[in-house]
Amino acid sequence: MATLDLDNVPEGPAGVQQLRDYLFQNTAMDAETVKNKEKAVTLLTDLLVKQQDAQGLTDLLTQLRSFFNAIPKAKTAKIVRSIIDSIAKVPGSSKLQVGISRSCTRVCALGAESHVSARR
Repeated sequence: MATLDLDNVPEGPAGVQQLRDYLFQNTAMDAETVKNKEKAVTLLTDLLVKQQDAQGLTDLLTQLRSFFNAIPKAKTAKIVRSIIDSIAKVPGSSKLQVGISRSCTRVCALGAESHVSARR
C-alpha cells in the first residue's frame, strides 16, 4: 500500500487497519511519505482513543520504533508524548501508562548509551 487518502479514513476497526497497513507496510521514507506517516500516526492515535484501546496505543508506540529512527528526535519526542498522553485519556489505563513510560525511559537510556559509545 503506497498511498492512502488520509482525509477519508473510515472510523472504527477498518480505519485502524488501513492506517496500520499504511504505516507498517509502506517502507518509503522520502520527505512526503514521512510527513504523511506523521499524520497517519495522529489519526490512528485518535481512532484508538475513540475505541478506548489503551493496549492498541501501547502496541503502536512499540511498533513505531523503526519509524522513530528515521525522523528527527524532536519529532519523535512529540509523537511519543502525544501517544502517552492519549493513553491517559482511556479510562482505567493508568498502570499501562506508567509501564509504557518506564519502557520509553529504558529505550531512551539505551539509545543514549549507544550514542555515547559510538562517539568514543
